[in-house]
Amino acid sequence: MRGQYTVEKWGLFEWNLQSELKDSIIIIDEPELNLHPGAQIKVIDKLREFIGNSGQLWIATHSLHILSHLQHDEIIMVDNGGIVRPSVYTPAKTFNSLMGTEMHIHQLIHFVSSIEDWTYANFIIDCFKEPDVIPWTNKKDAQVDIFIKVLKEQSNIKILDFGAGKGRVGMAILHNKELSSKIEYYYALEPQAKYHEEIKKVNGVKKIFTNNDELPPNTFDVILLCNVLHEIEPQFWFNIFNKIHKSLNDNGSLIIIEDKHLPKGEKANKYGYLILCESQLEILFGYKAGEHILAFQHPMEDYKERILCALIPKSKINIEEPFILSSLQDLETKTFEKIKTLRDKKNEKSSRLYAQQCQQYFNAKIAIEDIEAPDKTPTSISETIPTNTGSFDNGQK
Repeated sequence: MRGQYTVEKWGLFEWNLQSELKDSIIIIDEPELNLHPGAQIKVIDKLREFIGNSGQLWIATHSLHILSHLQHDEIIMVDNGGIVRPSVYTPAKTFNSLMGTEMHIHQLIHFVSSIEDWTYANFIIDCFKEPDVIPWTNKKDAQVDIFIKVLKEQSNIKILDFGAGKGRVGMAILHNKELSSKIEYYYALEPQAKYHEEIKKVNGVKKIFTNNDELPPNTFDVILLCNVLHEIEPQFWFNIFNKIHKSLNDNGSLIIIEDKHLPKGEKANKYGYLILCESQLEILFGYKAGEHILAFQHPMEDYKERILCALIPKSKINIEEPFILSSLQDLETKTFEKIKTLRDKKNEKSSRLYAQQCQQYFNAKIAIEDIEAPDKTPTSISETIPTNTGSFDNGQK
């Protein structure tokens, strides 16, 4: 091959502009080796450019990416010592040979054409798994951003991180200058002792509680449930919210933050998960007709419809048993309507949302049946404190 070239660290050719490659015949064996599929195509295109219309490029390759980039009359197949000449049938034969069997081709075609089905199935599979407990990652966190907006006018705050997990929220708060300057004391409630060492890394943590009964009365300015409410079984909402009510000071508030578009499924409690929207929280806390919960909208467009952030003053935490059932019935009705809307949409994002709404619908339905069961027996609250899974993922839209 005439001319010289060097290889950049990114694996792309940087050609010597003094070389005379036009009208050359270039022969390369398996140019795809050690190259990303996108780089393989760039190499082929660049070589075509240099050799011009009169040059020739001979490539021995097993790359499906390069094969898909060629015309049918450019492909010669070598199989069992024989040569299959270029024709409209050669690409399919070559593809079949590279894949191994015709069955594999159909499987690949089905996979590529059914990516929305794949996304749906994977979300549902995740719904049989316990949620991950994620530590702080020192990355920009959209949920913390909205929390800062909520606390903008407050100062000297005593805050309880309810279901703290590994202290993700605490670490994010205390590494944010604007928010950490407002916090006087940071407390954590986490029932799983194995996470306490991680929480202790939060500089300034005042105390770690392991049980609802340990919470002092009339103490906290803010109790935060971030990615936690959806993990609590409805049977325990009455007891937990009444305990939260007693632990807040007279001017204190409960802040609930949830990711309404979970990036992956999870089995957070016996029903799965139950993500309430603003209207269902209004029902749960007994808001009267015409009253609306104080909700904060994220400033970034990608998160305006995704993140729920609601502030409930202590005076509005008046939960009653019938409110729980009504809020679940509203959740069941509205998720069913969303399912009908999403059925005909065909893309990866809508498939994930469709899977989530289907799961929400059945979770709500089963919870309602459980609550309405005539032989329903009282449940213990001793092991009901959830863990902040930190399931929010900024990378998922």
